[in-house]
Amino acid sequence: MDDRWRTRDLPRFTNDGLWYPLLYYKVTLDWWTKKFANWFSANPGWPYINPPRVNSDGFIWALKLGCNRYRVLKHLGYTSADCILFDDSNKLVELGFYLRDEDPLHNDRSN
Repeated sequence: MDDRWRTRDLPRFTNDGLWYPLLYYKVTLDWWTKKFANWFSANPGWPYINPPRVNSDGFIWALKLGCNRYRVLKHLGYTSADCILFDDSNKLVELGFYLRDEDPLHNDRSN
């Protein structure tokens, strides 16, 4: 894992706070061990996310985008944050890219 959260995301939190929620979706432990681990376990970040935390609802709550924002929250001592749950990762990525690329907080264009 790199330190982009310190140089990019932490200053944004300092200036703007957590102005949009974390985006997540839920996956099963079976999906994690049989599908995800097969293609992601070679990634250098694997030790940071494995083993996963299975929550009381029996699911792993997965962040596809926004992991650095999550690290900032932990660093600042947050114990809760607003989140949006998606049925699958495709819609999550669509909104995440929109928020990143359009930056509605600082974008002065009217829709």
